[in-house]
Amino acid sequence: MLIYLQGNIVSASAAVDLTDRLHDQCAYETGVAERLRNAARHERTRLYSQVYDEYAEKFPESLPKDSTGAERIARYEASFLRRFLTPSTVVLEIGPGRCHLAFALAPLVKKIYGVDVSALDTGLRLPPRNFELRLTDGVHMPVESESVDLVFSNQLMEHLHPDDANEQLRDVYRVLRKGGSYICVTPSRANGPHDCSAYFDDLPCPVQAGHYRATGLHLKEYTTRELTDTFRKVGFRRARTYIGARGKYLPLPPSVITSVEASLRLIPPSWRKRSTLLGVILGNRVCATK
Repeated sequence: MLIYLQGNIVSASAAVDLTDRLHDQCAYETGVAERLRNAARHERTRLYSQVYDEYAEKFPESLPKDSTGAERIARYEASFLRRFLTPSTVVLEIGPGRCHLAFALAPLVKKIYGVDVSALDTGLRLPPRNFELRLTDGVHMPVESESVDLVFSNQLMEHLHPDDANEQLRDVYRVLRKGGSYICVTPSRANGPHDCSAYFDDLPCPVQAGHYRATGLHLKEYTTRELTDTFRKVGFRRARTYIGARGKYLPLPPSVITSVEASLRLIPPSWRKRSTLLGVILGNRVCATK
């Protein structure tokens, strides 16, 4: 089995690959995460961009060496998202990274916003005319109310403090037009943790409610039930889930996945940790409609 550590691929079966450098990286992540969890609300808005800049400086090897992987993921996501798009659609992507997906979607839509905590490095690529970057404090969406048809985020929600994730979700709801949707892709707690947690015995990785609790830079991983319940509390009238991989996804009622999650509690967490097979079913891909 292969596990990913901020861009590094490590063999889980070979302890020799878990080097001192990787231990330092995991320990640093755990410390930074604890710092974010304990910070006051006004401190976190500053820390989100600061800690990731510090992380990149301290562990530059964690950054992707090229764009091949990001471009491949962008193709998969664009293939999935096409079903939600028309030439008149206004899209907002939270945390667009180097904008591979945003730029791929731009020819298909009327307008696309990239919302991030810092200025983006897009390499040598010029942004499309209908793309616009808006800076955020990590929580609020800097666009007008009811001005967006589709909001998308991938591997973002788990990096937010749970209180900030709820606040961000409320602001996503605000900017969506009636009938608009938020597609949230985030790792499942049921087969986690998906950050650096549990790589080393001397670093904490507790089990809570039958699942591992991530203690690295995934400040909270969610089950499908937790996600859909949260969306409904904010006001979304409907939530759909999708299963699959590599751009090929099928709709499935949330109740089916939540039933699978409930049954998995009978299996030791160590047996399902980072399971690729379970990831096809449990990898949270939720579409909530306003």
